[in-house]
Amino acid sequence: MRYLLVLMVSVVIPVVLGCAQKEEEATVPIKTSPAEVYITKVIGCFDHTESIMSEITKAAEAAADRAIKGGNLYVTDDETVTRTGKEEVKMMPGGGAQYPMTEDWGGFVAEACDRAGGLRHVQPVPINNEVKSDDIVLVGTNELRPDVQAAQIKKLKDQGALIIVFGSRSSKIAGMGDYLIANGLEAGEVPVMTIGTKKTGPVGVMANVINEWTFISEYVAALTRKGKMPSLYQSMFIPGAAKRNTAAGEYRFHPDMNINPVAAGVLGRQYVNTVRGYLREIKANELGLFRQAGKTCAETINSGHKVVASVIGHFMVSQFRTSSYPDIFEELPNMYGRDYLEGVLSKGDTWLHVGYSYTPERELNLAKEVGAKTICVMTPGPTDIGEGQPVSPDKSKIDTYIDVYWKHGDAVVEVPGYDTKIIPPSGVVMITAYWMIIGETLSDM
Repeated sequence: MRYLLVLMVSVVIPVVLGCAQKEEEATVPIKTSPAEVYITKVIGCFDHTESIMSEITKAAEAAADRAIKGGNLYVTDDETVTRTGKEEVKMMPGGGAQYPMTEDWGGFVAEACDRAGGLRHVQPVPINNEVKSDDIVLVGTNELRPDVQAAQIKKLKDQGALIIVFGSRSSKIAGMGDYLIANGLEAGEVPVMTIGTKKTGPVGVMANVINEWTFISEYVAALTRKGKMPSLYQSMFIPGAAKRNTAAGEYRFHPDMNINPVAAGVLGRQYVNTVRGYLREIKANELGLFRQAGKTCAETINSGHKVVASVIGHFMVSQFRTSSYPDIFEELPNMYGRDYLEGVLSKGDTWLHVGYSYTPERELNLAKEVGAKTICVMTPGPTDIGEGQPVSPDKSKIDTYIDVYWKHGDAVVEVPGYDTKIIPPSGVVMITAYWMIIGETLSDM
């Protein structure tokens, strides 16, 4: 059965009566696709972030004051608060860390840590919740474990940590922090697409992540106004990034780099305006392709075949665990290369590639060899994992290609004088695109 979202509006339609024409008002249904509903809501989240920029800057300045005194920057969320600590953690020089993407990670934490364009010195709150009095903790909440989070915050505050909460004003822990970066939503995961009788497409974590990256942008700017420039990652796909990142990892703040002070609001608005701009472009130009992709996925599933979704991204790890996530695709982590698809894809299947800055040349060849359809939502990059120049895909091998507008390098904020752009758009844009395809698929099933 096919479901469509319906928006009732009043329009004026010319009606012919005999030989005369007369305009009469009539109410007609305008069909709004799930994809459009979802992306419009995410754009609205950016609008809200822009409206609270001064509040974000104030919290960032307080965090920067502690950081220059030696305070560590930590991050936690609903899911990460209960992590087991069994994952292998490799500490990096200068306070940074490399963490594997494990099942006990939440999206708010996964986006912040070990991230292209992100800070080198941010890490999850220690398992034992032991911190110092100068430390800063960013807390993302979607009301999944409010009592557990409240207990954690109390312990952290008792040790003197600065607590900055990201979430709804209606969340149970909203008033427990020193600062609240409100997401403008009701408490919870906040699914926004109604298909049939069910709701899906959560934007709660998305809104918190948008605020998180805006905060980090303003945190960097606040540090420049205090004479410091923190070290940040460059995307591992950029030529020379490994050598550059290794050198930058030797310190928390660059000792040999004089960056002019950046005024409040400048970097945060760069991030908001640029990424919101990508989403507006997608909404204006790509919605038809999302509908096409959803129809292909639905036809594949309805005919008894499978959609194999290869996905990559820090933020992506948490999507499959949201309460409204539908079990319609066979998800695979994107391992780069045809080997991981061999024996998985068959004739009649569809391969859905929601990728990073990578051109899946070998995967596309295999898909065509076995007779599978292909959908690529991606930014062109090298044809192998690691450093390289972008390679344009052979679109004759792609049944549906969707441009997501962000570019190779995965960074959109420019700090004058710094050696690389910072702050990634990919997590927010790619998760938006993924839910748009899910919504369109469900509406056609």
